[in-house]
Amino acid sequence: KMDELRLQNCCVLLITETWLHSLIPDAAVELKGYIAHRQDRSRDSGNIKGGGLSLYVNKSWCINTKTVDSHCSMDLEYMTLKCRPIYLPQEFSMVLITTVYVPPDANTTIALGFLHNIVSNQQNKYAHAVHIIVGDFNQADLKAVLPKFYQHVKCATRGANILDKVYTNIKHGYKVIQLPHLGQSDHMSLLLAPASGGIQIICQEVSARWYVLQGEM
Repeated sequence: KMDELRLQNCCVLLITETWLHSLIPDAAVELKGYIAHRQDRSRDSGNIKGGGLSLYVNKSWCINTKTVDSHCSMDLEYMTLKCRPIYLPQEFSMVLITTVYVPPDANTTIALGFLHNIVSNQQNKYAHAVHIIVGDFNQADLKAVLPKFYQHVKCATRGANILDKVYTNIKHGYKVIQLPHLGQSDHMSLLLAPASGGIQIICQEVSARWYVLQGEM
């Protein structure tokens, strides 16, 4: 799977269900030319097997990155990264990227309530940021609690269902392109490409789903 990831050329690569744990060193999952951020599933989730999030940022797109928030419980895993890219349109101060995993047996009311609070806080704190929220939501719909966000995925990602979703605060700003499975994953990968210029992001799950963001570099 790491060999497949190395073939990708994107601004940001996001992965859910990494199944990484403390016995797997960072060096084993490094990608040349990328800054890696990871969050392994903790005991707070009630099940340390599975889960986990990773986010890789292309150094040619951004070298100023910082994890500003993260959470792991039985209902929700998320990690938020603050990026100040080398190039960004003047109307935006930064890019906030949140990777999300809502387990299939999660209490979606709790998960969505938590996401509503953290995203609302981020919007208040970083009012002029691009907000991108990506991941495996299963049955959870973020628009139920954040109706002003736009959901860009229109294609099925597992069977006939749209479980993997991409939300942003920019209407018509992006298009999502379906990509092949990564490894043995039963979820399709997704490419979030800018409608005109901007940020390109790839996204997925490794049991895993991966998601890709693309843009100007």
